[in-house]
Amino acid sequence: MNYETSPSIENIASALAAAQADIEHADANATGQAKGGKYKYAKLENVITAIKEPFAKNGLSYVQLPARDGSECGVTTMLMH
Repeated sequence: MNYETSPSIENIASALAAAQADIEHADANATGQAKGGKYKYAKLENVITAIKEPFAKNGLSYVQLPARDGSECGVTTMLMH
């Protein structure tokens, strides 16, 4: 899918930099297992909690849209400012 975007990323880039300065690590409280052994990761709700306030404070939002290409499925994440 093609989405219309701004010709410049200057405004969103500075807002994202400011938000990233405020974002603390998401709590990695889940575990998984793969061929290489066990690992810890942050659940999606923990990531959303970590970014929610810094994004709002800096005028940022996001949306995740379903995407499909033939038999491949996924999401496209769009940052907005």
